[in-house]
Amino acid sequence: MYKFWSIKLNRIVQCESLLEVEVGQLLDASPGVTYFGEQPVVIHYFEYGRWQRHIPDFCMQIQRSREFIEVKYTHTVDQETERRTNTLTHQLARHGWGYRLLTESEVHRGPWLSNAQVLLRRGREAANTLWSLHAYEQVRQRCRNFLGDFGWTKTEIQDAVWIANELIRGTLLGPVNTNGLSE
Repeated sequence: MYKFWSIKLNRIVQCESLLEVEVGQLLDASPGVTYFGEQPVVIHYFEYGRWQRHIPDFCMQIQRSREFIEVKYTHTVDQETERRTNTLTHQLARHGWGYRLLTESEVHRGPWLSNAQVLLRRGREAANTLWSLHAYEQVRQRCRNFLGDFGWTKTEIQDAVWIANELIRGTLLGPVNTNGLSE
């Protein structure tokens, strides 16, 4: 059993693998994700003349879009997993839900996971209200913002803490360049 503290959900999220933790961290740090939950439902579906049951690893909501996510290591994806993914993708679409299978190749592609982890590390710190107003005013006054301008790579810089919190919650208004968050 693996677990991590979700800033977005304000609770512990329990996972069955390290890969699930990483997907949860991506969901937690993504400003567009308004909600996510682990092992949210039991899905009953009809396939090959009999009822099947499946518990997806996550559900998420992005604005009005809702999706179930199954997380697997590539070496564990077999024909049954592929068949179930295909079946549920089509059946759930009729009910307004997406269904996606994620493997480590998608999760580890690009800088997203390392960026999410840095953002979450910063976001766990408490932001001072006075510094929050200071950072907000800086963001408001600039046309283009780089996280390095806010002391992103220095520890305990309140502007960076506020920016991280606002990005995670999806409440930061104004353009901020999050490329290369790694410290």
